[in-house]
Amino acid sequence: MNTRTITATLALFSLGCLSLSAQNGNYRVEQIVQLKMDQSKNKMDTIIQKYDYNNGQLTQVTFLKNKTVIDVHSYKYENNTITVNNKNNRMERSYTMDKSNVMQEYWNDGCDKFTFSYSKGKIKSIDRYDKCDDYNEGNDFVYNGQMLSKVKTYVKSQPKISTDYSFTYDNGKIVKIVWDQNLELYSIKWDGTKISYIDHSKMGARDWKDEFVYDENGNIKEETIYKIVKGTEVVSDKYIISYSANKGNDNIVWSTYYWKINIFINQRSYNKFVQMRY
Repeated sequence: MNTRTITATLALFSLGCLSLSAQNGNYRVEQIVQLKMDQSKNKMDTIIQKYDYNNGQLTQVTFLKNKTVIDVHSYKYENNTITVNNKNNRMERSYTMDKSNVMQEYWNDGCDKFTFSYSKGKIKSIDRYDKCDDYNEGNDFVYNGQMLSKVKTYVKSQPKISTDYSFTYDNGKIVKIVWDQNLELYSIKWDGTKISYIDHSKMGARDWKDEFVYDENGNIKEETIYKIVKGTEVVSDKYIISYSANKGNDNIVWSTYYWKINIFINQRSYNKFVQMRY
């Protein structure tokens, strides 16, 4: 099979979020059980997330650790913005859409803001401003016709100096993303029409692996995160997801939950992206 360095068409934003693969649109998430491993202490915590809806609209997520409530996230809908606050009324995330329900701005936390722009129904750029580290980054999407060919990443004060993500596909399926001179490498393995796992490396060394198992409806029923320790895969987190065949807008959560996996690979993940701070 011939391998081509192009990209399949990115999923368009719909109803304010990406139409990601790995969830049947007729289902919504009801519960996530996270098994969090601490290998150094030979300990495992169980964290349960329970999702509440009102007329298909996500209103609250309750977090329980070893059966004790540790947090509650409340969803507030006002004009074109959805704000998610924790039990201490601190903002966890927010989503702002335009009048057509296309996402314009996303706050990952109190630090990381993503601003989206579009051209002809496709993402044109994503600007990321990290106010905690005072870092302003641009990500420009370059297409070959309807196909994404690269993403140029640069510091906003020096837009002419960029490091690029390149995308490699085999028979229309993404199999590799490389950032610059192998600073980062995402290797994507498929099982039929579904992604089996994503293997991530930094500067030539394996870093983590994200593995997916699906139910009969095409939803992710298990997601397992492995850390690579001295070349060995060690389970870090395991997510077990339950769904119901009901109307829900929970895709707003997963559309940018791990933004590079979600947007670059068009794959849902229940493992939240956490920005490294310096």
